[in-house]
Amino acid sequence: MGRITCTPPKPRPEYPHDVTVLCAEVDQAWIWEEATRIAGIMGYGRRSRGWAATVVAFDTREKADELNRKLRRWRHERQLSEMRRHPCPVAVRYAEAALRQHGIIWGLSTGHIRV
Repeated sequence: MGRITCTPPKPRPEYPHDVTVLCAEVDQAWIWEEATRIAGIMGYGRRSRGWAATVVAFDTREKADELNRKLRRWRHERQLSEMRRHPCPVAVRYAEAALRQHGIIWGLSTGHIRV
């Protein structure tokens, strides 16, 4: 009677490079489409990080950085559109004061304004 051996299990891919997706962003379909496109044939890992976030893990740092850049750009654009809808009066006054101060400094440094 011969020896019965099992084939060794396939090694599981490791995904050490994480990108955090907040719980409010998890339902955005484009994030998962981009993660699938970026990951390619190796795929990506997805696990929960408590109630507030989900982690998308990739096998290389470059893939994680690419998704992170896309997420940061999307978050920034969303924040800007929110600020346009509801401008903060204090921020508007601060921006006007900074512009005036820059004008005064420019005028003094070029000699257009004399004290």
